Amino acid sequence: MLHDTVFKLADAGLPQMLGFLIYGGCTVGFILFLLYLVRQ
Repeated sequence: MLHDTVFKLADAGLPQMLGFLIYGGCTVGFILFLLYLVRQ
């Protein structure tokens, strides 16, 4: 039962966390890229 609950939580939480990390990483990368272009 406990294993089942953990599995459900992981199934629901992991894609959301990955999506958030990818989105955050892309946003930060884009801002750094813009700063790099402005400084040149």
